[in-house]
Parts: sequence; C-alpha cells; structure tokens
Amino acid sequence: MPKTIPKLRAWMQLFKIGPVGEFNSDVKKFYRGNIINVLQGEGWFKFLDTPRTLDEIAINFHYTDLNLLTMILRALVKEKYLEQFKDKKYQANDGIDYSTTVPKPFTEGMVGVQRNFAKALPDRLRGIYHEFSGGFDLYDWDDSLTAGLYSHLRKGAFAFAGVSKRKGSFLDVGCGNGFQTAGIWATYYKNQCFYPGSPMKIVAVDPEKDFIEIARNEFTRWLRKHIEVNPEVLRAAQQYMPEFQIGKAEKIPFDENSFDYVYTSAALHWMNAPLAIKEMVRVAKPGGIIFGSVRLFPHADLFPFFHTQVIKGASGFFYKKDFIKWIKEAGAKKVEFATIVTFFKITK
Repeated sequence: MPKTIPKLRAWMQLFKIGPVGEFNSDVKKFYRGNIINVLQGEGWFKFLDTPRTLDEIAINFHYTDLNLLTMILRALVKEKYLEQFKDKKYQANDGIDYSTTVPKPFTEGMVGVQRNFAKALPDRLRGIYHEFSGGFDLYDWDDSLTAGLYSHLRKGAFAFAGVSKRKGSFLDVGCGNGFQTAGIWATYYKNQCFYPGSPMKIVAVDPEKDFIEIARNEFTRWLRKHIEVNPEVLRAAQQYMPEFQIGKAEKIPFDENSFDYVYTSAALHWMNAPLAIKEMVRVAKPGGIIFGSVRLFPHADLFPFFHTQVIKGASGFFYKKDFIKWIKEAGAKKVEFATIVTFFKITK
C-alpha cells in the first residue's frame, strides 16, 4: 500500500469532525476565553490598570509559581491583552475581549471539565494542584470521553497505523471510562479477530480507579453504542472481553516485550510524557507498534496548555522534536507522523 493512503484515511477522520480551520479557531477561542474570564474574576485586569512588575503581580495574588506566571503573562502580551514595557512592567490594554465559544464537537461534559481546570489555574499558581477526576469532574469526564471527537481520533489513529485487521496482544494506555476501548474491541470483532486460539487479547489501563470501575461495569453498554451485537453472541464472546486494570502510563504494570500493539490517544499531555513513552516502548515487543494521537506545539495553543498545568505531573503539550528525542531515547527504531493532530506510529 502506498504510504500516502494511510495518511489520507487519517485525514478523512479529521474532516468528519468538521472544517479543520474553523474547528481550530473555535478551540483556541474557547480555551482562551476560559482563561481570560478566570483571570478577570481573579481581578487581574483591574489590578493591571496600573503598570505592574512580575513580582508585584505575584505578591498581590499570593502566587508562588513564577515560571508558570511568566508563561501566562507572555501569552497575554502576544495576544494583545497586556502591554509589556521596557522596564518589564505589564499593563492591561483597553477593550479586552472576554467572549468565548464552544466548538461544535465539544459535549457539555467536555466544556465542564475544561472550565473547571481553568478555574483551578489561580490556585495552581499558588502551588495547589487540581484532582484530575475529582467531584463533578468524574461525571463530566464520563460524558466527554464518549464524544464523537475522540472516536474520530481513534479511527484516524487506527487508519494511519494500519492495525485494524492485525491480531495480537493489545494495550490501551489511558483508557479512561473504557468507551474508546469498547470501540477498539468492536473494530477487531467486526474484522473477525476473536476465535478459539486467536492471539487477539485487549488489555486497558488507567490510573483513575473510578474510571476503571466504570469501564468494567459499563463495557457492554458502551459496546452497543459502537456495534449491534446479539446478547447471546456477547455472552459467547466473554472470554475475549478486554481486561481493565489500574495502572499508570509512567509505570505500566506489565513485563517488557509483552504487547504487539500499544495505543494511547489524546492522553499524553495528561501524563509525564517522556516516562510514558519510555514505558510504552518497554512493554512493546520487538517490532511492535506504538500508535495513537497527540497534540503538538506549534499547532497546539498555550491557552489549552495552561489548562493541563493544573494537574500534577502533566507534561502538557510539547514539540515534535522533543517527542522524537524521547522516542529514540526509549530505544524505538522508527516514528512516522500524519496530519496536524498529530497521528503517530512508532516501531520498536
């Protein structure tokens, strides 16, 4: 198969999300609006009616993370919300735009989760981290992870990697509530990969206990949203169902050379990415495939990056050159990319 075909198939899944340019514009406005409105509520722009130094801002709001504060200030200067003077003081510009929008593919749960992360940013600047799925965020995450957006990302990653009909041991890293794991199982079921003696086995891990419980309890319901299957057929296929385990990407609870395929999608920014990549390569078999989707700078924007920084240990977004560096350091032989999302395929 020509190399361009898998890339085109991956692009087709992105087009199903909607016009790429419009989507990217709406995503940027959504995340930017979240941050600007939180800072407005914190009193930033009133305080910055008068030029202030970094230290004056930190002291007034009791911020302790000066590195993150500096990044936020630079982003606001770049977007013309603030002016920076030669004496290194910052002042709010007139006519600040507080408007926001919700990108069409975003569910109510996705909006809720991200806005809660934005609200946690002032405390994060004070050194207090936010729980990834605590309280109402668990409900919102459960809703958001069933969104069509993530299904298109999964399908695009599979199209690019070309593994939909290839049987073997499969690990889903950062499976969340298991909805997309159910989609993976449905893909292999439709391609007749489950039968007595088949090497096809799916295992899924996530560090959040509540997510794993949901994944185990709701798997049959999730599966019916991906594929129409007779209940009797499902009962007969019980031995082939995924195994869900609590496990961190940074310390995957399996021996090295355990899996033919290792998958992670739209999750690396919530992890310690260098460690997670090292672990995924470690547990893959020689010649195995590690694949999925990841958002990279410069296509990723700083405002969604700030949302990730409220979670302890999250790398946030990073550059392709760093991604490639970590992959090589982990001992993989080859990495390929497609689309601006980006879909990736690593060969060990």
